[in-house]
Amino acid sequence: MYDDIECPYCGKGFDIDTCDGFGCTEDEVYEQECPHCEKNFIFTVSWSPFYTAEKADCLNGAPHTYKPSHTYPVDFVKMVCSQCDDHRDPTPAEWEQIEKDRGEKRGDWARDGNQRHKVKE
Repeated sequence: MYDDIECPYCGKGFDIDTCDGFGCTEDEVYEQECPHCEKNFIFTVSWSPFYTAEKADCLNGAPHTYKPSHTYPVDFVKMVCSQCDDHRDPTPAEWEQIEKDRGEKRGDWARDGNQRHKVKE
């Protein structure tokens, strides 16, 4: 396991409890006491991007693989491509299947006075 930082005085590494759990920003200087030598020093934070590549055949001529989003109420469902994250409205046939699968119709939430339905088990 890697340490977050190495003390510039004693050279020992340790983890930093970053900014009281709220995260740190790159444009600030933070003060830290080394738990080993008990000397104070400052540090800044640098975030490095990490890229992950995935195939997206739909961007190269293959059809999109749309699936309905998991959205409540059902009225706000969008069709989302599982490869490229493209969004579109469901077709009438897709709406019919979504309502059947979820056991609710569009507009149910409005007719029920905007009350949440119980989760079906």
